Parts: sequence; C-alpha cells; structure tokens
Amino acid sequence: NSAPMTVSSSDPNLKFLEASLAEAQRRNEQAMEKITQLDVTNNFLLSKLVAVQQELSERGIKCKELLRVSLAEAERKYSEAMESMAQLENEKTELMSQVNTLRGSVQHLEEELSEIRTRCDILKDSLAEAQRRNEQAMEKITQLERKNYNLMSKVNTLQNELSLTRLKWKDQIGACDQESGAYKILSEPLVEPQRYEQAMEKITQLEKRNTFLASKLITLHLNFSETQMKWKEQIRENKREQEARARLESQCKEVEESLRQRLKACDQESAAYNILKVSLAEAERKCSEAMESRAQLENEKTELMSQVNTLRGSVQHLEEELSEIRVKCAAVEACDQESEAYKVLRVFLAEAERKCSEAMESRAQLENEKTELMSQVNTLRGSVQQLQEELSEIRGKCATVEEPLVEPQRNEPEMEKTAQLQQANAFLTSKLITLQLEISETRVKWKEQIKETEQQREARAQLESQCKEVEETLQQRLKDLLSQAEVKHNEAMLSNARLESEKSDLMSMVGELEVSTQEMSSKLSEMHDKCVKATMECKQKDQELRLQGYRLTLAQSNYEEEHQAHNKLRSQYNQMKEKHEDLLKALEQKQLCLAEAERKYNKVRECSAELQEENRYLLSVVDALRRSKTLRKRHSETCMQIGQETSLAETEMLYKQVIKSSVILDKERHGLKWHVHTLRDTVKELEEMHAHAEKKCEAMKEERDQVCEVHRILKIRHNILQDRLTQCSQLLR
Repeated sequence: NSAPMTVSSSDPNLKFLEASLAEAQRRNEQAMEKITQLDVTNNFLLSKLVAVQQELSERGIKCKELLRVSLAEAERKYSEAMESMAQLENEKTELMSQVNTLRGSVQHLEEELSEIRTRCDILKDSLAEAQRRNEQAMEKITQLERKNYNLMSKVNTLQNELSLTRLKWKDQIGACDQESGAYKILSEPLVEPQRYEQAMEKITQLEKRNTFLASKLITLHLNFSETQMKWKEQIRENKREQEARARLESQCKEVEESLRQRLKACDQESAAYNILKVSLAEAERKCSEAMESRAQLENEKTELMSQVNTLRGSVQHLEEELSEIRVKCAAVEACDQESEAYKVLRVFLAEAERKCSEAMESRAQLENEKTELMSQVNTLRGSVQQLQEELSEIRGKCATVEEPLVEPQRNEPEMEKTAQLQQANAFLTSKLITLQLEISETRVKWKEQIKETEQQREARAQLESQCKEVEETLQQRLKDLLSQAEVKHNEAMLSNARLESEKSDLMSMVGELEVSTQEMSSKLSEMHDKCVKATMECKQKDQELRLQGYRLTLAQSNYEEEHQAHNKLRSQYNQMKEKHEDLLKALEQKQLCLAEAERKYNKVRECSAELQEENRYLLSVVDALRRSKTLRKRHSETCMQIGQETSLAETEMLYKQVIKSSVILDKERHGLKWHVHTLRDTVKELEEMHAHAEKKCEAMKEERDQVCEVHRILKIRHNILQDRLTQCSQLLR
C-alpha cells in the first residue's frame, strides 16, 4: 500500500514541475517577443537616422548650390560695377583732356594778362598805398611762415605717434602669434594628464594675456580719441588759414578794382606817355628776364611731375606685390589648418582602430566561450534523453505496481525507486527555485536593457537636435553672405552714382570755365584797347606786385606741400586704423575658434566617458557570463557526484539565454561602431564646410579691400582734379 501512495504523491509533483516549466517557457517566449519588438523599434530608429542623414546631406548640397548661385550673382554684379567704373574712368580721361585744353587756353590768357599788366597801373599817387599794402603782405607772410612752422611741428608729433602705434601693432601681432600657437597646442589630442595640466596653465596665461591686451586696446582707443581731437583742431586751424587766405584774395581783388578805376583816369593823362618811353624799354627788358625765369620754373615743374608719375607707378607695383603676398599667406594658412585637422583626425582614427581591435578580441573570446557552452549543451541533451528514458521505464514500472497482485519481492526495489523519485522531485523543486531566481535576474537585465534603449533614443534625439542646429547655423551663414554681397553691390552702385554726379559737376564746371574764358577774352580785348597808353611808374608798381605775387605763390606752394604731407599722414593713419580693426577681428575670430575647440574637446571627453562606461558594462557582462560558467561547472560537478543531471528544458533555456546575450552584445557593438562612423563622417563634413565658408569669406574680404582701394584712388584723383579746377578758377578770376 505504501508503494502506490508514493507514486500518487510523485505524480502531482511531476505535473507541477511540468506546469512550472511550461510557464517558464511561456515567459521566456514572451521575453523573446519583447526583445524582437525592441529590435524592430531599434531598426526603425536606425532607418530614421539614415533618412535624417540623407536629408542633411541633401540640404548641404542645396546650401552649396545656393552659395554657388549667390557667389555667381555677386561676381556678375561686381563685373558690372567694374565695367561701369571703367566707363567712368574713360569719361574722366576725356574730361581731363578737356581740362588740359582749357589749361592751355588759360595759360594763353595769362600771358595776355601779363602783357596788359605791364602796360597798366600808371598813377603815381598809388605808390604810397602800394608800399603800405606791401608791408601788410610781408607781415601776413611772416604769420603764414609761423603757422607753417607750427604745422611742421604737429606733423612731426603725428609721425612719432604713428611710430608708437606701429610698435604697439607689432606687439599685438606677436601676441596673436602666441595665441595661434596656444590654439595649435589645444587642437592636439590631450591624452596624458600632464599635457592637460600644461594646456590648462597655458589657457590661464592666455586669459591673462587677453586681459592685458584688452587694457592695451582701451589705451589705444583713448590715444585714438586724443589724436582725433588733435586732428579736428588742425582742421579748424586749416579752415582759419583758408579764411585768412580768402581775405587776402579779397584784398587783392580790391587792389585790382582800384587799379582799374585809376586806369580810367589814365586816359586823361596820355600826355605823359612820351616822357616814360625810356622806362618802358627797361621794363620790357626786365619782363623778358622774368619770362625766362618763368620758363625755367615750368621746366622744373614738368620734371617734378614726371618724377611723381614714376613714383606713382612704383607705388602701384608695390601694392600689386603686396596683394599677391597676402593671397599667398592666406593659402599657406589654409594649408596649415588643413594639415592640423588631418593630424587630429589621424589620432582619432588610431584610437578608434585600437578600440575596434579590442572589441574584436573580446568577440573572439565570446565565440570561444560560446563553442564551449554548445559542447556542454550537447552533453546535457544526451543526459536529458537518458533521464527521459529512465522516467519512461519508471512510469511503466509504476503502472505495474498499481496492479492488485504484486509479488512481495518486487515491492522493495519499487520502494527504493519511489524514494529515488522523491529525491528527484526535491531536486527538481530546488531547480525550479533556481530557475525562478534566474528568471527574476533576466527580468532585471531586461529592464536594464530597456533603460539602455531609452538612453539610446535620447542620444539619437540629441543628435537630431544637433543636426537641426547645424542646419540653422548654415542657413544663417548663407543669409549673412547674401547680405554682405547685397551690401557690396549697393556700395558699388552708390559709388557709381557718386562718380556720375561728379561727372555731371565736372561737365557743369567745364561749361562755366568755357563761359568764363569767353567773358575773359572779351574783357581782355577791351582792356587791351584801354591799356595802350601806360606809363613807367605803373610798370614799376607791376614789378613790385609781381614780387609780392611770387612770394605769395611760394607761400602757397609751401602750404600745398604741407597739405599734401598732411594728407599722406592722414592716409597712413587710416591704413593703420584699418589694420588695427582687422587685428581686432582676427582676435575675435581666434577667440571664437578657441571656444569651438574647447566645446569639441568637451564633446570628445563626454564621448570617451560614455565609451568607457559602455566598456565597463560589457566587462561586467563578461564577468557575469564567466561567473555563470563557473557556477555551471560547479553544478555539473555536483550533478556528477549525485548521479543526476538537469532536464532538457533547462538546458535549452540556458542555451537560449546565452545566444540572446551574445546577439545583444553583437548588436550593441555594431551599433557603437555605426555611431562612431557616423560621428566621424559628420565631423569631417562640418570641418570641410567650415573651411569652404572661411575661404569664401576671405575671398569676399579681398574683393571688398580691392574695391575700397579703387574707390580711395578715385577719391584722391577727384580731390586733385577739384584742387586744380579751383586753382584754374582763381587764376581766371
């Protein structure tokens, strides 16, 4: 009776074990389904990332096409502006030829005026007034000489200030070179901690240097404001001198009018003409000598003009050489930047290859462990089959035990078998407990995997946000470039409009000069008729007035030379100011580059930290697998000692878990490799786009500088023409 009771008690235990195994298999299948769903979502997200990258590449291509189109339009507008400038220059040359012809006519009229002046001014009563005015003119000349001396001293002080600003500019260039060296040091990969500390110290030094340079810039701005105040004072003094000069010219005009009034009285005193013939001969001799001296002076003037033209040609040649040297320097700097970026990428590639080799080694180790586990699984399957055969035999024997008539000798071995079955049931219950614990552990791991997938999704979202930011920055750069091109086009159009207005003004001036020449010719004919009866005393007065005019012309020439020197110094000062502004812009760009380098370095550090965390996680997984392997070995040894082995369902479950873990590890490794490659490609594309944009900006800056130089040269020529026209108008008056 005891034997059937044991069999009946063992049957529900077996059923419970089978049910628990079925539930474990069902849960395992559910977990596999969830893992497959996660894989599907992973693949979907990867496809989305690929689509986003394709969209980014297409947008980059569109941006490049837009840049090309905008640059082509800017070049077309620039060529149109240059053509219009060439037309204006041709028209200007024609106007210059007309002005030269007018100058010839003016010189002819001046000769006639000189002949008339030799025959006019015949009154003796005006001698005292002429002497008094001569003394006043001498006093004014001394005052002008004093003012010229003051101006020369001011020019010397300005030259000294320019030399000081040049020295400060050289110091700033040295500081910029030091900052570029520090930037090169920061761009290299900081692997060792000592280099990192050195870089941090250098960064602190550079910050101190930047503060020092900022203080220097403030002092330079103050000096610049002081020089501007001085320059305004000088301009006021020049205006005062011009007003004094205008007063002198008005006084000379009054003298001429008084002389003309006296010429009318000379018609009444024609009787004294016979007495003054001798003095007329002497005056004619002196006039011929004065004409010879004037011809010599004109020859010297032509020689000086030829020397000035040769100097202008040499200056233009030097400016062309300077522009070529600047272009070469820009190309060399671009090559240096590309080589530095190539070195940095090579270092990153070496690190990635090293990590890839380590991952391959770990994969080989995992594959070896997988083969070992497969061999163990095969052995376990064989043992499970044997156990199933024994179970079938035991069940058959249990069926025979349930028969009513059983021999007493068979009861004892059946009791022993039932005891063995109870022991097996106890062992299976312990196994079920261990399986439940393992299932709980797998659930924890599954939750951790879900967290990791959520982290990956967040990382992907961050990458998408970064891609959007890059797109926005590219669009902003495009807008800036287009706005700059439009501004340049508007400036060129404004310069064309100004030149056209200047052309119209010159044409109006030419018309006025022609009208004035006609009026002067008519007046000269009238004066020639009136001044036939001139006297010797008038000739002497004319000689004295000529001396005064010669002195005034000398003073005017000195003043013009000083004014030209002052203009040269002003142009040099403007050039230094432009260079200073360019240096400030370069400093700002370098500071921005340093900030970008620090941001990239922080990103690289974050990526390396994430990779280290992932490596730690993989190492922990490998350690867990190794521990499970050792536990399995120990368990197999204990099973061999007891003489029993695990069931087929357990071995299949363990085999599936091992396969899942290996598949998950392979997927994570492939995902990491893919992320690394995508990040490298994006970094390369961004660096190429940045270098291309910098080259285009430099080309646009060079074009703008060339246009500014052309505009400045045209302004100088226009000012020279205006000065000459004013001189001609004064001479005609």
